[in-house]
Amino acid sequence: QRAPVTAPAGTRGTFNWRHHWSRELWDAFHEQIFGDPRATGLFEILDREALSRWFDRRRGIVDADGTAFAWSAYSASVLLSNAWLDAGTGSGAEVLIPAPAPALA
Repeated sequence: QRAPVTAPAGTRGTFNWRHHWSRELWDAFHEQIFGDPRATGLFEILDREALSRWFDRRRGIVDADGTAFAWSAYSASVLLSNAWLDAGTGSGAEVLIPAPAPALA
């Protein structure tokens, strides 16, 4: 049996792509949350204008709590729109999230 592959000490968990807002990711979230008329039920729970202002302020900020909320709002919007049931839906846009260069010891 092969030994497990392990990362060098100090390199694991230093980058979480879910917490880094690239322009493409922000645009994809914004398009789904605010642009899909089938998901307007989200705004029966969240204040649309307040969420829009929050989104604009958070653009480009690395923040685990903020991005967790954005992922939740995005997921709720996708589920409410039923887009996840339709094959071939979505913009098909490529989302690039640059990973930081590894720290040199």
